[in-house]
Amino acid sequence: MKLASPIGCSTNCYHGFDLETALRGITDAGFRYVELASVTDYTEHVMPEQMTERDREELRDTLKDYRLSPMSISGHSNLASREGVDIFKRRVDLAKWFGAAVVNTGPGEVESPAGRDGFFTNIIEIAEYAAQAKVIVALETHGELMGSGRAAASVIEQIDSPWIRINYDTGNVIFYGGVSPKEDILAAIPFLGHIHLKDKRGGKKVWDFPPLGMGDVDFPGIFRALGEAGYTGPISVEIEVSGKDYIPSWLVSDEKGEIVSEEKRGHSPEIVDRALEESMRYIQALL
Repeated sequence: MKLASPIGCSTNCYHGFDLETALRGITDAGFRYVELASVTDYTEHVMPEQMTERDREELRDTLKDYRLSPMSISGHSNLASREGVDIFKRRVDLAKWFGAAVVNTGPGEVESPAGRDGFFTNIIEIAEYAAQAKVIVALETHGELMGSGRAAASVIEQIDSPWIRINYDTGNVIFYGGVSPKEDILAAIPFLGHIHLKDKRGGKKVWDFPPLGMGDVDFPGIFRALGEAGYTGPISVEIEVSGKDYIPSWLVSDEKGEIVSEEKRGHSPEIVDRALEESMRYIQALL
């Protein structure tokens, strides 16, 4: 099975740890491309709105030290708000400066009618800004508005800009949409700009994202669909060990299979290191 896409890893896998810890683990696992996390109030490994030219140069040198090329930026901000739009533009600027092809984001706080109206108004401005920078903005399959590939495709069709695409997250569409990614991705393929490879155990709203190959996602089927469609955009591995105040079941060592809290078990970067190493072995075996 062959794919023409570069496969990298998101530093968001190392939520709660510093950037250099993330870069070291990603490099040691065998990846050569990286998606830098710039997620407002969550994983702020890079903060473009606070960076000087010297900061950008130092970041570039650090990535070179770890033999990593920036393929994309996870630049989530609230695109339903004016502040979120201004912050997001700085993520686009950083991607342009690096030569990264894509900035990923969710739509923001769109649960209310006012929030949705704000998003659909602001995304036109974002699309124009992205076009000038020649950077793709990829809206992630996330939340109620874009919880599946089919729902995301409908949003992209409504926006109607070649610079606004989908970041298809294979685990999120189960968590938020309760759908099978193998079938669901077919609706998203014409609008893809980026892929998050994320495995999943359990059904909708179950926070359990193990190393690739340990969950329920049919990655051979997904890779086959991407290959047949001629997809060549970035693909990034994302394993969310932490984030909902507990360690998921695949890391529980007791025989009961119960969720163990972070406080009781402890959370370390070595856990993420091992998960990425297992995921890389799985990818290599598939490809």
